[in-house]
Amino acid sequence: MKNIVLFVISISLSSLSLTNLCLASDQAREKKHADEILASLVVGEEVWLPNGDQPFLGLFTVAEDTSTDAVILLHGTGVHPNWPDVIFPLREGLPEEGWSSLAIQLPVASLGATFDEYLALFPEVSPRIDAAIAFLHERGY
Repeated sequence: MKNIVLFVISISLSSLSLTNLCLASDQAREKKHADEILASLVVGEEVWLPNGDQPFLGLFTVAEDTSTDAVILLHGTGVHPNWPDVIFPLREGLPEEGWSSLAIQLPVASLGATFDEYLALFPEVSPRIDAAIAFLHERGY
């Protein structure tokens, strides 16, 4: 059976507030994260996933065996898909255990953003997860 597991790291949807939906992800900050990650990427490959007119970065690492199991990795608030404390170790270790991984860039707010400002970005998360699932399905996961 094909499996896709969703790891949700440091995101709580239980207190979602829809009062500030006018905010959008800070594209310049996302680009800065992508540039820094890609300059030193040693595990996996970069993929750009569709998100309207603003594609976003994914880091895809294929399992060492022929498994059809995959994990979508979501980073914590204000960080990126190669976050060294949690995401990178998972990206490096899961393929050794037979799981391909796709770490995706989630929407980020500007530096110094409040928790409520991040909550306002949550509606932008679901389409990115959908794009990640579609990417994996297209590859047989």
